[in-house]
Amino acid sequence: MFVARRMQKNPVTMPPATSLYEAQERMRANNILQIPVTSEDGRLLGILSDLDIRAAVLPVVLLPGYTAVAGAVVANVVTPANTDVKTGASFVIGSNKYTVEIGR
Repeated sequence: MFVARRMQKNPVTMPPATSLYEAQERMRANNILQIPVTSEDGRLLGILSDLDIRAAVLPVVLLPGYTAVAGAVVANVVTPANTDVKTGASFVIGSNKYTVEIGR
């Protein structure tokens, strides 16, 4: 089985200037735990997770509505193309990352 068969074809994305509050609401509305952050031209800049939001907001007691996604996003996302699920999972475990964006 290949990841391409299981991945979401048209993922929900957001720009880096989106507030963490709005990002969290978008995740809840779409029932997702991670959301790709993209530039205006659609280039992947990173992935924001619900854990990233918590880590950015809780320790410094920031108001979620005023903290931009750019301050919490995971950058330098690894994107192995045409990877089967087993290889993708092995890569995640070996790279100490909890999420990997799989490209086509």
